[in-house]
Amino acid sequence: MAYISSSPTVSGCTFADNGAFNSGGGMYNNECGGLTVTDCRFERNAAVHNYGGGMLNWESDTTVANCTFSGSTASIDGGGIFNFLSDLTVTNCTFSGNTSKYGGGMYTHQSTLAVTDCTFCENTAQHGGGMRTSGSSSTMRNTILAANSPDDCDRPVNSAGYNVEGGTSCGCAEPTDQHNTDPLLGPLQDNGGATWTHAPLPCSPALDAILAPYNGAPATDQRGLPRPYPAGGYADIGAVELQFAYPPGDVNGDGSIDLLDVVLCQQIAGDLVTATACWRSMADVDGDGDVDADDVTILSEYVLGIRTMLP
Repeated sequence: MAYISSSPTVSGCTFADNGAFNSGGGMYNNECGGLTVTDCRFERNAAVHNYGGGMLNWESDTTVANCTFSGSTASIDGGGIFNFLSDLTVTNCTFSGNTSKYGGGMYTHQSTLAVTDCTFCENTAQHGGGMRTSGSSSTMRNTILAANSPDDCDRPVNSAGYNVEGGTSCGCAEPTDQHNTDPLLGPLQDNGGATWTHAPLPCSPALDAILAPYNGAPATDQRGLPRPYPAGGYADIGAVELQFAYPPGDVNGDGSIDLLDVVLCQQIAGDLVTATACWRSMADVDGDGDVDADDVTILSEYVLGIRTMLP
């Protein structure tokens, strides 16, 4: 799709398996003003010879919200998005598994970029696996960047706080930032809403991390669900606001208590796996402060239906 000298609003669309010989595999925007894209999926699109596998913005001020860019490629810059001479605002978005030479998730050049409550995960490039910026003014808040290769950012961006960074390449050094930190994310999948996301797993440092008034976070997450949850509590970092608390017993955090949790509990009890204090608390189903044979027995009985509830 191409927009030239226009101000369109695009919502609820899927751009999948498209290719452009030059740039803008999923969407090409040139000299547009006030372009708005919401609740859209950009999947497996390709810019064969140049820029912007999922989307290219060229002298086009653009707002992107509640969208997922995944599996898209660009031969040069911006696997997910390439942005040039444009004001780009990205809120509640997920960039996952995108690839390019520079800026696997996003490349912003000579532009203004504002990133809020987004997740950049498993993007790849020669430089700037998650994000590359050059000649740009970039601000990032409440955002997760992790498991991008070879780095999350090719150079520091301006942190507005509450970011979780897998390394140190983004320069997130505000007191509320976390760097060299694994955000413990689940796979890209259908977690509800119009677009796929990476949900935080139990013990994720992104959970309940943002204090009121939530550092500019929107009132809903990428899926349109309330933020924070529960109301009046702390908000989660990233595109997903978890709508429940993982119960003790769901040791692997897959949303159900089953035989896999029993096995993992047994391994923790036997010191066969290394577990953090938080993971051990998930396996400590009797709440006595230790993970032992009693927890394994209780969890086994619950899974087998001998018990109808956990302590």
